[in-house]
Amino acid sequence: MIHVPKQFRSKKKHVTDGPFPICAAYNNGTVTVDKGSTQQQASSHRIFPC
Repeated sequence: MIHVPKQFRSKKKHVTDGPFPICAAYNNGTVTVDKGSTQQQASSHRIFPC
């Protein structure tokens, strides 16, 4: 399970979304995250564990 940073945030909103399970990890440093009905690819440098 990981947290994924939100793209845009104001001072009073949450910093991250999640936690989400990881579906796949690739050699180039990206991971596929299962967000329920959709999947999102994110850099492994931008995510952090729960």
